Amino acid sequence: MDNFFAKIGQVITDSGTDNFLAGIHRLINDYVPVDVTEASNWTLDEKRRTVTAVQRLGSWGGAARRDEADAAIVGRIVDAKDSQLIHLKPRAITGEAQQAGDTVCRCILLHRQENCRYVISLYRASRHSQDFSLQELSALKQISDAILPALGHHARKKTQKPWAEMPPSIAPAPAESQAARLQRSFDERLRRIGVRLSSREYQVCLAHLRGHTLPAIARQLSVRESTAATYFRRAGIKLNLSGRHGFAKWMLGTA
Repeated sequence: MDNFFAKIGQVITDSGTDNFLAGIHRLINDYVPVDVTEASNWTLDEKRRTVTAVQRLGSWGGAARRDEADAAIVGRIVDAKDSQLIHLKPRAITGEAQQAGDTVCRCILLHRQENCRYVISLYRASRHSQDFSLQELSALKQISDAILPALGHHARKKTQKPWAEMPPSIAPAPAESQAARLQRSFDERLRRIGVRLSSREYQVCLAHLRGHTLPAIARQLSVRESTAATYFRRAGIKLNLSGRHGFAKWMLGTA
């Protein structure tokens, strides 16, 4: 999965914007072909084991599907104890556009956080390709470890009060760029946990979050790629993290 971290870095940067789901759809299609990507946030009453609200976070790649989840699927979403991948049986396509033998292949990526379930639903028409293979499901599981926490981050930002409605002392300057906001968030996370990174470690981490590849970071710092990778590993040790996915989750506050 070359350049995966650069791609997830861009997805994180786009969280809370209309570009977020398009980025998720493109990232998934880089590894597993899908026709439609949908995202939603399910809010639960944990004691009663019921769904109290479903917030649709968008659809990309085609018209939003309004298939109602059957009781068995709802039950698996409600009972989820951690992140899961649910592979569903292909379903026949109905309606005027139906052709003989047309079915839609379906897969759900699910992340639990307190009383919320963040759900990414993937669809592809079987006339274009076969059902999801074991290799594709394995790739989706690896991808989901990074994109599902990003979806939770996106959902929280979508429900926050717009900056224009906040007091001037809280709202950032309108001209603040996405890169500046990302750096400010990174600095705040470091301050909260009381970790100090060296100048090089800090620069490498920030460049990763901005979606830069390791070769590009090495060029920016005028060092070898192995040296840039060493700075990143040292930062990971200080932050008690493992790997790039762990760093992305830490930045999102879910590590």
